[in-house]
Amino acid sequence: LMIKKSELIAELFHNFFEKKEFQEEGKLLNLHHCPVDKDFYETNTDWVATIKLPDLDETDLEVSLEHNLLEVKVNKISELKKEDLKTGLVSYCKEVTSFYKSIPLPETASERFVKNYKNGVLEVKIAKKVNI
Repeated sequence: LMIKKSELIAELFHNFFEKKEFQEEGKLLNLHHCPVDKDFYETNTDWVATIKLPDLDETDLEVSLEHNLLEVKVNKISELKKEDLKTGLVSYCKEVTSFYKSIPLPETASERFVKNYKNGVLEVKIAKKVNI
């Protein structure tokens, strides 16, 4: 029995830094491994920024606009628990994903904006200033 326990412990520590178990199951957002697809364009009434940010909840997103600078921040914490019923081992993995993008806006952009996150795409419409 002691040999089996020591072999199990040795195997556990040998595989500790390998992420293969979580790579198979974890379909988490890793923005540092892929380019961020974004676009910025003008309509008659708005400036529009779109950024593809898949696999997020709207609560993971923070959008702000100050001094003609649009800022998009993502903070996502994902937890994964895997239990091996055969050995009785339980593994926990916590992944924190962060993303930051700032977009300088033209002088014609106001501080009013509307954001919409749907199907993995964040769209931010910034109203243009009205000339009086």
